[in-house]
Amino acid sequence: MGIVYLMALLTARSPADHVMTTPSGNGPLSVAFAVGAWPPDAAPNGVLTYVAEISKGLKHDGHQVSVMSLVVKDGADPQEVYDVAPRPIRPRWRALGRKIARRFGPRRDRWQDVGDSLVAATHRAIAEKGLQLLEMEEAFGWPRLVGPLVPIPVVVHLHGPWFINGPLRGAVEDDSFRERVAAEKEAIVGARAVTAPSRDILDRTRAYYGVPLSEAVVIPYACPVVPRERRWRAAECDPSLVLFVGRFDLHKGGDVMIDAFVKVMKARPEARLVFVGPDEGLTDEAGRRWDMRSYLAARANRAWAEGRIEWLGRQPGSTLAQLRARAAVTVVASRYDNYPLTVLEAMSFGSPLVASRIGGIAEVVEDGVHGLLCPPGDANALAAAIVRLLEAPAFAAGLGERAGDLCERAYHPTSVARRRVEYYRSLLDHDGGRSPAR
Repeated sequence: MGIVYLMALLTARSPADHVMTTPSGNGPLSVAFAVGAWPPDAAPNGVLTYVAEISKGLKHDGHQVSVMSLVVKDGADPQEVYDVAPRPIRPRWRALGRKIARRFGPRRDRWQDVGDSLVAATHRAIAEKGLQLLEMEEAFGWPRLVGPLVPIPVVVHLHGPWFINGPLRGAVEDDSFRERVAAEKEAIVGARAVTAPSRDILDRTRAYYGVPLSEAVVIPYACPVVPRERRWRAAECDPSLVLFVGRFDLHKGGDVMIDAFVKVMKARPEARLVFVGPDEGLTDEAGRRWDMRSYLAARANRAWAEGRIEWLGRQPGSTLAQLRARAAVTVVASRYDNYPLTVLEAMSFGSPLVASRIGGIAEVVEDGVHGLLCPPGDANALAAAIVRLLEAPAFAAGLGERAGDLCERAYHPTSVARRRVEYYRSLLDHDGGRSPAR
Protein backbone atom coordinates (compact mmCIF):
# COMPACT_ATOMS: atom_id res chain seq x y z
CA MET A 1 0.00 0.00 0.00
CA GLY A 2 1.31 3.41 -0.95
CA ILE A 3 1.86 6.19 1.56
CA VAL A 4 -0.33 8.41 -0.66
CA TYR A 5 -3.25 6.07 -0.04
CA LEU A 6 -2.68 6.13 3.72
CA MET A 7 -2.55 9.91 3.78
CA ALA A 8 -5.71 10.16 1.70
CA LEU A 9 -7.47 7.63 3.92
CA LEU A 10 -6.66 9.59 7.06
CA THR A 11 -7.75 12.90 5.56
CA ALA A 12 -10.69 11.80 3.42
CA ARG A 13 -14.13 13.13 4.08
CA SER A 14 -16.94 10.83 5.11
CA PRO A 15 -19.43 9.76 2.39
CA ALA A 16 -21.88 12.36 3.61
CA ASP A 17 -19.26 15.03 3.05
CA HIS A 18 -18.33 13.80 -0.43
CA VAL A 19 -19.52 17.02 -2.06
CA MET A 20 -18.35 20.06 -3.91
CA THR A 21 -17.62 22.78 -1.39
CA THR A 22 -18.75 25.52 -3.78
CA PRO A 23 -21.49 25.58 -6.43
CA SER A 24 -20.43 25.38 -10.07
CA GLY A 25 -22.09 28.68 -11.00
CA ASN A 26 -21.77 29.78 -14.61
CA GLY A 27 -18.03 30.30 -14.73
CA PRO A 28 -15.40 28.06 -16.25
CA LEU A 29 -15.12 24.55 -14.86
CA SER A 30 -11.97 22.66 -13.97
CA VAL A 31 -12.28 19.00 -14.97
CA ALA A 32 -9.86 16.11 -15.36
CA PHE A 33 -9.84 12.88 -17.35
CA ALA A 34 -7.95 9.72 -16.38
CA VAL A 35 -6.34 7.88 -19.31
CA GLY A 36 -3.86 5.11 -19.93
CA ALA A 37 -1.44 7.17 -22.02
CA TRP A 38 -0.95 10.72 -23.28
CA PRO A 39 -0.67 12.59 -25.64
CA PRO A 40 -3.46 11.26 -27.89
CA ASP A 41 -1.13 9.73 -30.48
CA ALA A 42 0.67 7.75 -27.75
CA ALA A 43 -1.55 4.75 -28.50
CA PRO A 44 -4.36 3.79 -30.91
CA ASN A 45 -7.05 3.93 -28.26
CA GLY A 46 -10.63 5.15 -28.42
CA VAL A 47 -10.47 6.61 -24.92
CA LEU A 48 -7.57 8.87 -25.91
CA THR A 49 -9.38 10.04 -29.03
CA TYR A 50 -12.52 10.74 -27.01
CA VAL A 51 -10.60 12.77 -24.40
CA ALA A 52 -8.68 14.65 -27.08
CA GLU A 53 -11.84 15.72 -28.91
CA ILE A 54 -13.92 16.58 -25.86
CA SER A 55 -10.98 18.57 -24.46
CA LYS A 56 -10.95 20.71 -27.60
CA GLY A 57 -14.59 21.59 -27.06
CA LEU A 58 -14.14 22.32 -23.37
CA LYS A 59 -11.10 24.51 -23.94
CA HIS A 60 -12.88 26.36 -26.73
CA ASP A 61 -15.41 27.57 -24.15
CA GLY A 62 -12.76 28.52 -21.59
CA HIS A 63 -12.88 25.50 -19.30
CA GLN A 64 -9.71 24.10 -17.76
CA VAL A 65 -8.81 20.51 -18.65
CA SER A 66 -6.29 18.29 -16.89
CA VAL A 67 -5.25 14.76 -17.86
CA MET A 68 -4.12 12.06 -15.44
CA SER A 69 -2.12 9.49 -17.37
CA LEU A 70 -0.44 6.21 -16.47
CA VAL A 71 2.05 6.70 -19.31
CA VAL A 72 3.29 10.15 -20.35
CA LYS A 73 5.23 10.34 -23.60
CA ASP A 74 7.02 13.10 -25.48
CA GLY A 75 4.71 15.84 -26.70
CA ALA A 76 2.49 15.97 -23.63
CA ASP A 77 1.91 19.42 -22.14
CA PRO A 78 3.48 19.36 -18.64
CA GLN A 79 1.06 22.08 -17.51
CA GLU A 80 -1.88 19.86 -18.38
CA VAL A 81 -0.75 16.32 -17.54
CA TYR A 82 -0.35 14.58 -14.18
CA ASP A 83 1.82 11.48 -14.35
CA VAL A 84 0.00 8.84 -12.27
CA ALA A 85 2.33 5.90 -12.91
CA PRO A 86 2.63 4.15 -9.51
CA ARG A 87 5.89 4.96 -7.75
CA PRO A 88 7.89 2.33 -5.86
CA ILE A 89 7.53 2.53 -2.07
CA ARG A 90 10.21 1.34 0.36
CA PRO A 91 9.23 -2.14 1.67
CA ARG A 92 9.14 -1.07 5.32
CA TRP A 93 6.65 1.73 4.66
CA ARG A 94 4.60 -0.50 2.34
CA ALA A 95 4.28 -3.18 5.05
CA LEU A 96 3.20 -0.59 7.63
CA GLY A 97 0.63 0.86 5.27
CA ARG A 98 -0.85 -2.55 4.55
CA LYS A 99 -1.27 -3.29 8.26
CA ILE A 100 -3.13 -0.02 8.84
CA ALA A 101 -5.28 -0.47 5.74
CA ARG A 102 -6.30 -3.99 6.78
CA ARG A 103 -7.48 -2.66 10.11
CA PHE A 104 -9.10 0.63 9.14
CA GLY A 105 -9.48 0.83 5.36
CA PRO A 106 -11.11 -0.85 2.38
CA ARG A 107 -9.65 -4.09 1.06
CA ARG A 108 -6.34 -4.05 -0.76
CA ASP A 109 -6.30 -5.52 -4.26
CA ARG A 110 -3.91 -5.84 -7.18
CA TRP A 111 -5.07 -2.57 -8.74
CA GLN A 112 -4.55 -0.46 -5.63
CA ASP A 113 -1.23 1.08 -6.68
CA VAL A 114 -2.95 2.87 -9.57
CA GLY A 115 -5.72 3.97 -7.23
CA ASP A 116 -3.12 5.38 -4.85
CA SER A 117 -1.54 7.46 -7.59
CA LEU A 118 -4.88 8.73 -8.89
CA VAL A 119 -5.96 9.79 -5.39
CA ALA A 120 -2.71 11.70 -4.85
CA ALA A 121 -2.92 13.39 -8.26
CA THR A 122 -6.54 14.38 -7.68
CA HIS A 123 -5.69 16.07 -4.38
CA ARG A 124 -2.82 17.89 -6.10
CA ALA A 125 -5.08 19.08 -8.91
CA ILE A 126 -7.68 20.29 -6.41
CA ALA A 127 -5.01 22.34 -4.63
CA GLU A 128 -3.29 23.59 -7.79
CA LYS A 129 -6.18 24.06 -10.22
CA GLY A 130 -9.35 24.01 -8.18
CA LEU A 131 -10.33 20.71 -9.80
CA GLN A 132 -14.09 20.19 -9.52
CA LEU A 133 -14.71 16.84 -11.20
CA LEU A 134 -12.79 13.76 -12.37
CA GLU A 135 -14.00 11.50 -15.18
CA MET A 136 -12.72 7.93 -15.55
CA GLU A 137 -13.61 4.80 -17.49
CA GLU A 138 -14.73 1.75 -15.56
CA ALA A 139 -11.61 -0.31 -16.42
CA PHE A 140 -10.38 -2.57 -13.61
CA GLY A 141 -12.77 -0.88 -11.20
CA TRP A 142 -10.29 1.92 -10.57
CA PRO A 143 -12.99 4.55 -9.87
CA ARG A 144 -14.03 2.66 -6.72
CA LEU A 145 -10.50 3.12 -5.35
CA VAL A 146 -10.60 6.86 -5.96
CA GLY A 147 -14.15 8.10 -5.38
CA PRO A 148 -14.35 7.49 -1.60
CA LEU A 149 -11.03 9.27 -1.00
CA VAL A 150 -11.48 12.53 -2.88
CA PRO A 151 -13.86 15.42 -2.09
CA ILE A 152 -15.11 15.88 -5.67
CA PRO A 153 -17.45 13.79 -7.84
CA VAL A 154 -15.90 10.98 -9.88
CA VAL A 155 -17.88 10.31 -13.06
CA VAL A 156 -17.65 6.80 -14.50
CA HIS A 157 -17.91 6.81 -18.30
CA LEU A 158 -18.74 3.43 -19.85
CA HIS A 159 -16.10 3.01 -22.53
CA GLY A 160 -16.29 -0.79 -22.67
CA PRO A 161 -16.96 -2.97 -19.62
CA TRP A 162 -14.89 -6.15 -19.51
CA PHE A 163 -17.92 -8.43 -19.41
CA ILE A 164 -18.48 -7.42 -23.06
CA ASN A 165 -15.02 -6.64 -24.39
CA GLY A 166 -13.11 -9.35 -22.53
CA PRO A 167 -14.51 -12.37 -24.40
CA LEU A 168 -14.16 -10.53 -27.72
CA ARG A 169 -10.50 -9.85 -26.89
CA GLY A 170 -9.92 -13.54 -26.19
CA ALA A 171 -10.03 -13.34 -22.39
CA VAL A 172 -10.67 -16.64 -20.61
CA GLU A 173 -13.56 -16.41 -18.16
CA ASP A 174 -11.48 -17.52 -15.18
CA ASP A 175 -11.06 -16.17 -11.65
CA SER A 176 -9.06 -13.18 -12.93
CA PHE A 177 -11.80 -12.35 -15.44
CA ARG A 178 -14.50 -12.59 -12.79
CA GLU A 179 -12.47 -10.49 -10.35
CA ARG A 180 -12.15 -7.69 -12.91
CA VAL A 181 -15.83 -7.86 -13.85
CA ALA A 182 -16.83 -7.71 -10.17
CA ALA A 183 -14.50 -4.77 -9.55
CA GLU A 184 -15.99 -2.90 -12.49
CA LYS A 185 -19.50 -3.56 -11.19
CA GLU A 186 -18.50 -2.13 -7.82
CA ALA A 187 -17.10 0.96 -9.53
CA ILE A 188 -20.19 1.47 -11.70
CA VAL A 189 -22.81 0.83 -9.04
CA GLY A 190 -21.01 2.92 -6.42
CA ALA A 191 -20.21 5.82 -8.71
CA ARG A 192 -21.45 9.32 -8.00
CA ALA A 193 -22.49 9.48 -11.66
CA VAL A 194 -22.43 7.26 -14.75
CA THR A 195 -22.48 8.35 -18.36
CA ALA A 196 -22.43 6.26 -21.53
CA PRO A 197 -21.76 7.08 -25.18
CA SER A 198 -24.66 4.93 -26.40
CA ARG A 199 -28.01 3.66 -25.19
CA ASP A 200 -26.94 0.13 -26.10
CA ILE A 201 -23.93 -0.06 -23.77
CA LEU A 202 -25.95 1.46 -20.92
CA ASP A 203 -28.79 -1.03 -21.39
CA ARG A 204 -26.37 -3.98 -21.61
CA THR A 205 -24.64 -2.86 -18.42
CA ARG A 206 -27.94 -2.53 -16.59
CA ALA A 207 -29.06 -5.98 -17.74
CA TYR A 208 -25.77 -7.78 -17.04
CA TYR A 209 -25.32 -6.42 -13.54
CA GLY A 210 -29.03 -6.29 -12.71
CA VAL A 211 -28.92 -2.67 -11.59
CA PRO A 212 -31.18 0.20 -12.71
CA LEU A 213 -28.58 3.02 -12.94
CA SER A 214 -31.62 5.25 -13.09
CA GLU A 215 -29.63 8.48 -12.97
CA ALA A 216 -27.18 7.49 -15.73
CA VAL A 217 -27.25 9.54 -18.93
CA VAL A 218 -26.22 8.99 -22.55
CA ILE A 219 -23.90 11.60 -24.05
CA PRO A 220 -22.22 10.69 -27.36
CA TYR A 221 -18.60 11.05 -28.30
CA ALA A 222 -17.37 14.00 -30.29
CA CYS A 223 -15.58 13.55 -33.60
CA PRO A 224 -12.89 15.49 -35.45
CA VAL A 225 -13.93 18.61 -37.32
CA VAL A 226 -13.18 18.18 -41.02
CA PRO A 227 -13.85 21.26 -43.17
CA ARG A 228 -15.98 20.55 -46.21
CA GLU A 229 -13.11 21.34 -48.57
CA ARG A 230 -10.98 18.60 -46.98
CA ARG A 231 -13.61 15.87 -47.06
CA TRP A 232 -13.64 12.81 -49.29
CA ARG A 233 -14.22 13.45 -52.99
CA ALA A 234 -15.21 10.78 -55.49
CA ALA A 235 -13.03 12.32 -58.20
CA GLU A 236 -9.92 12.11 -56.01
CA CYS A 237 -10.29 8.57 -54.62
CA ASP A 238 -9.09 5.23 -55.95
CA PRO A 239 -12.34 3.60 -57.17
CA SER A 240 -11.04 0.10 -56.37
CA LEU A 241 -9.61 0.67 -52.90
CA VAL A 242 -11.25 -0.65 -49.73
CA LEU A 243 -9.97 0.53 -46.31
CA PHE A 244 -10.26 -1.30 -43.00
CA VAL A 245 -9.08 0.32 -39.75
CA GLY A 246 -9.05 -1.99 -36.75
CA ARG A 247 -7.32 -4.84 -35.00
CA PHE A 248 -7.05 -8.36 -36.33
CA ASP A 249 -9.11 -9.97 -33.60
CA LEU A 250 -12.66 -11.14 -32.96
CA HIS A 251 -13.71 -7.81 -31.47
CA LYS A 252 -12.96 -5.61 -34.48
CA GLY A 253 -13.73 -8.36 -37.00
CA GLY A 254 -10.47 -8.38 -38.91
CA ASP A 255 -11.17 -11.97 -39.94
CA VAL A 256 -14.62 -11.01 -41.25
CA MET A 257 -13.03 -8.25 -43.32
CA ILE A 258 -10.58 -10.67 -44.93
CA ASP A 259 -13.29 -13.26 -45.65
CA ALA A 260 -15.54 -10.58 -47.13
CA PHE A 261 -12.79 -9.18 -49.32
CA VAL A 262 -12.19 -12.58 -50.92
CA LYS A 263 -15.84 -12.49 -51.96
CA VAL A 264 -15.55 -8.87 -53.14
CA MET A 265 -12.76 -9.86 -55.52
CA LYS A 266 -15.03 -12.35 -57.27
CA ALA A 267 -17.37 -9.51 -58.24
CA ARG A 268 -14.70 -6.81 -58.56
CA PRO A 269 -11.41 -8.46 -59.64
CA GLU A 270 -9.60 -5.12 -59.58
CA ALA A 271 -10.45 -4.44 -55.92
CA ARG A 272 -7.67 -3.95 -53.36
CA LEU A 273 -7.73 -3.89 -49.57
CA VAL A 274 -5.61 -1.80 -47.21
CA PHE A 275 -5.76 -3.23 -43.68
CA VAL A 276 -4.61 -0.80 -40.96
CA GLY A 277 -4.24 -2.10 -37.43
CA PRO A 278 -2.28 -4.45 -35.16
CA ASP A 279 -2.37 -8.23 -35.15
CA GLU A 280 -3.73 -9.41 -31.80
CA GLY A 281 -4.73 -12.84 -33.06
CA LEU A 282 -7.98 -14.72 -32.55
CA THR A 283 -9.34 -18.13 -31.67
CA ASP A 284 -12.03 -19.46 -34.01
CA GLU A 285 -15.09 -21.55 -33.13
CA ALA A 286 -13.08 -24.77 -33.61
CA GLY A 287 -10.56 -23.61 -31.02
CA ARG A 288 -7.76 -22.92 -33.49
CA ARG A 289 -5.54 -19.92 -32.81
CA TRP A 290 -4.75 -17.66 -35.76
CA ASP A 291 -2.39 -14.77 -36.28
CA MET A 292 -3.02 -12.50 -39.24
CA ARG A 293 -0.35 -13.92 -41.53
CA SER A 294 -1.51 -17.49 -41.07
CA TYR A 295 -5.12 -16.43 -41.58
CA LEU A 296 -4.24 -14.62 -44.81
CA ALA A 297 -2.29 -17.63 -46.05
CA ALA A 298 -5.22 -19.95 -45.35
CA ARG A 299 -8.12 -17.74 -46.47
CA ALA A 300 -6.73 -15.23 -48.98
CA ASN A 301 -3.37 -16.58 -50.07
CA ARG A 302 -3.58 -15.54 -53.72
CA ALA A 303 -4.70 -11.99 -52.96
CA TRP A 304 -2.00 -11.72 -50.27
CA ALA A 305 0.71 -13.05 -52.57
CA GLU A 306 -0.33 -10.73 -55.42
CA GLY A 307 -0.30 -7.66 -53.19
CA ARG A 308 -4.06 -7.18 -53.45
CA ILE A 309 -4.16 -7.04 -49.64
CA GLU A 310 -1.76 -4.59 -48.01
CA TRP A 311 -1.28 -4.76 -44.25
CA LEU A 312 0.16 -1.56 -42.79
CA GLY A 313 -0.09 -2.26 -39.06
CA ARG A 314 -0.59 0.72 -36.76
CA GLN A 315 -0.52 4.12 -38.45
CA PRO A 316 -0.65 7.73 -37.17
CA GLY A 317 -3.72 9.86 -37.63
CA SER A 318 -2.16 11.84 -40.48
CA THR A 319 -1.73 8.63 -42.50
CA LEU A 320 -5.28 7.54 -41.75
CA ALA A 321 -6.61 10.84 -43.07
CA GLN A 322 -4.74 10.30 -46.34
CA LEU A 323 -6.00 6.73 -46.62
CA ARG A 324 -9.60 7.78 -46.01
CA ALA A 325 -9.29 10.31 -48.81
CA ARG A 326 -7.95 7.62 -51.17
CA ALA A 327 -10.33 4.78 -50.35
CA ALA A 328 -13.60 4.32 -52.21
CA VAL A 329 -15.11 2.51 -49.22
CA THR A 330 -14.21 2.44 -45.51
CA VAL A 331 -15.28 -0.62 -43.50
CA VAL A 332 -15.94 -1.16 -39.78
CA ALA A 333 -16.61 -4.89 -39.28
CA SER A 334 -16.82 -5.04 -35.47
CA ARG A 335 -18.67 -7.86 -33.78
CA TYR A 336 -19.49 -5.32 -31.08
CA ASP A 337 -18.71 -1.67 -30.45
CA ASN A 338 -20.25 0.56 -27.84
CA TYR A 339 -19.63 3.66 -29.97
CA PRO A 340 -16.58 3.26 -32.21
CA LEU A 341 -14.72 6.41 -33.05
CA THR A 342 -13.53 4.75 -36.26
CA VAL A 343 -17.11 5.14 -37.47
CA LEU A 344 -17.35 8.81 -36.48
CA GLU A 345 -13.92 9.57 -37.93
CA ALA A 346 -14.84 8.01 -41.28
CA MET A 347 -18.16 9.85 -41.29
CA SER A 348 -16.54 13.18 -40.42
CA PHE A 349 -14.30 12.80 -43.49
CA GLY A 350 -17.35 12.06 -45.63
CA SER A 351 -16.01 8.62 -46.46
CA PRO A 352 -18.52 6.12 -47.89
CA LEU A 353 -19.01 3.67 -45.03
CA VAL A 354 -20.02 0.06 -44.51
CA ALA A 355 -20.38 -0.95 -40.85
CA SER A 356 -21.86 -3.57 -38.52
CA ARG A 357 -25.40 -3.06 -37.29
CA ILE A 358 -24.45 -3.51 -33.65
CA GLY A 359 -24.08 -1.55 -30.42
CA GLY A 360 -23.79 2.20 -30.72
CA ILE A 361 -23.07 2.08 -34.47
CA ALA A 362 -26.77 1.66 -35.24
CA GLU A 363 -27.53 4.71 -33.06
CA VAL A 364 -25.35 6.92 -35.26
CA VAL A 365 -25.55 5.50 -38.77
CA GLU A 366 -28.95 5.41 -40.46
CA ASP A 367 -28.81 2.58 -42.98
CA GLY A 368 -28.94 3.88 -46.54
CA VAL A 369 -28.65 7.49 -45.38
CA HIS A 370 -25.20 7.88 -43.81
CA GLY A 371 -23.76 4.47 -44.72
CA LEU A 372 -24.70 0.82 -45.17
CA LEU A 373 -25.20 -1.49 -42.18
CA CYS A 374 -24.71 -5.26 -42.09
CA PRO A 375 -25.25 -8.00 -39.50
CA PRO A 376 -22.06 -8.40 -37.42
CA GLY A 377 -19.90 -11.37 -38.39
CA ASP A 378 -21.66 -11.88 -41.74
CA ALA A 379 -18.95 -11.88 -44.44
CA ASN A 380 -21.48 -12.41 -47.24
CA ALA A 381 -23.56 -9.37 -46.29
CA LEU A 382 -20.43 -7.28 -45.74
CA ALA A 383 -19.07 -8.19 -49.18
CA ALA A 384 -22.40 -7.39 -50.85
CA ALA A 385 -22.52 -3.94 -49.23
CA ILE A 386 -18.93 -3.16 -50.25
CA VAL A 387 -19.60 -4.20 -53.86
CA ARG A 388 -22.75 -2.09 -53.88
CA LEU A 389 -20.78 1.05 -53.02
CA LEU A 390 -17.94 0.23 -55.42
CA GLU A 391 -20.46 -0.14 -58.23
CA ALA A 392 -22.50 2.97 -57.34
CA PRO A 393 -20.03 5.82 -56.72
CA ALA A 394 -22.70 8.54 -56.89
CA PHE A 395 -24.79 6.76 -54.25
CA ALA A 396 -21.67 6.26 -52.13
CA ALA A 397 -20.77 9.93 -52.41
CA GLY A 398 -24.25 10.92 -51.23
CA LEU A 399 -23.90 8.73 -48.14
CA GLY A 400 -20.56 10.31 -47.34
CA GLU A 401 -21.81 13.86 -47.80
CA ARG A 402 -24.77 13.34 -45.48
CA ALA A 403 -22.53 11.61 -42.93
CA GLY A 404 -20.08 14.52 -42.92
CA ASP A 405 -22.90 17.03 -42.46
CA LEU A 406 -24.35 14.97 -39.59
CA CYS A 407 -21.01 14.90 -37.78
CA GLU A 408 -20.52 18.64 -38.11
CA ARG A 409 -24.03 19.27 -36.83
CA ALA A 410 -24.46 16.68 -34.07
CA TYR A 411 -20.98 15.53 -32.98
CA HIS A 412 -18.86 18.67 -33.15
CA PRO A 413 -16.51 18.83 -30.12
CA THR A 414 -17.91 22.16 -28.97
CA SER A 415 -21.57 21.08 -29.07
CA VAL A 416 -20.85 17.75 -27.36
CA ALA A 417 -18.67 19.49 -24.75
CA ARG A 418 -21.54 21.86 -23.94
CA ARG A 419 -23.81 18.89 -23.32
CA ARG A 420 -21.24 17.47 -20.93
CA VAL A 421 -20.79 20.82 -19.17
CA GLU A 422 -24.54 21.08 -18.68
CA TYR A 423 -24.50 17.63 -17.11
CA TYR A 424 -21.42 18.39 -15.01
CA ARG A 425 -23.07 21.54 -13.63
CA SER A 426 -26.24 19.66 -12.74
CA LEU A 427 -24.15 17.01 -11.01
CA LEU A 428 -22.15 19.56 -9.02
CA ASP A 429 -25.22 21.53 -8.00
CA HIS A 430 -27.89 18.86 -7.50
CA ASP A 431 -28.46 17.70 -3.93
CA GLY A 432 -24.94 18.65 -2.88
CA GLY A 433 -23.50 15.75 -4.89
CA ARG A 434 -24.56 13.15 -2.31
CA SER A 435 -26.59 10.59 -4.30
CA PRO A 436 -24.82 7.73 -6.08
CA ALA A 437 -25.66 6.86 -9.68
CA ARG A 438 -27.50 3.64 -8.83
